[in-house]
Amino acid sequence: MLEAMSHTMQDDDVEYNLGICLSELGRIPESIAPLKRCLELNPKYMNAIAGLGVSYGRMRDFDQAEKVLRAGVQLDPENAYIKRNLGGILLSSGKPNEGLPFLRQAASLMPSDPTFQMALAQCLETVGGSHVDEAGKLYESIMIKHDGEPIAEAAKAGRNRVSNTQLHEPMDGKVRPDAIAYMQSAIKQFVSMEKMECAKVVMEIARLGEGGLKINDSEHRYKLETLPGDFSGLQLLCMMHVGLKNLDPDADSGSGLEREYELAKNLEG
Repeated sequence: MLEAMSHTMQDDDVEYNLGICLSELGRIPESIAPLKRCLELNPKYMNAIAGLGVSYGRMRDFDQAEKVLRAGVQLDPENAYIKRNLGGILLSSGKPNEGLPFLRQAASLMPSDPTFQMALAQCLETVGGSHVDEAGKLYESIMIKHDGEPIAEAAKAGRNRVSNTQLHEPMDGKVRPDAIAYMQSAIKQFVSMEKMECAKVVMEIARLGEGGLKINDSEHRYKLETLPGDFSGLQLLCMMHVGLKNLDPDADSGSGLEREYELAKNLEG
């Protein structure tokens, strides 16, 4: 119907919707022409600019996508969608540092939309360095605010990646001997526990971990109701990993300590 209308009239809305329809159908190269016709009829049709940028991006023509979206930013500096798309294109084309300010501005314009926050978090994670901690906090915020929604699972995966990076950062990405030692101790401890008792410890550590564990600060100590003594954040993370594996060998704790666990398990025989 849209194709028939496009042949019989000149209407920017028709051309825009035809372009988006073709894009959503996966006919990406065909979407370019109607979106361009829309902009010829109405150069300030911002949704068409966003759509054209996305189509070029899906075709991996990042130079054209960037050119179109930068022009869109010039036309409408407060358009959050244009800025998010431009930031995403720059991130995809290997220029995350250039994309970061656009994604940060877009997220500030749409603070209640988790997709904007997620895009910013992913860019922060990619830029790395001092930005990784901010990415982790953003992922955590999305998980809490949108619990039960699909985006919360994506945020959880992001948070786990960040935690893994931070966990191994002091060792330049190598395995952590301190984590192996903690796991060896935990393996000995959990082997003598009943399943229910083990589950209670794991659940308490998991609840405590929701607020964030200081895994690289051994002086910060935590207490548990289910076990005597005090523990470092890394020690608790190791205990949770071992306890969860004790309950379900196929479970993923999200700790990023799989290498350390396998080594500890082999050492314990």
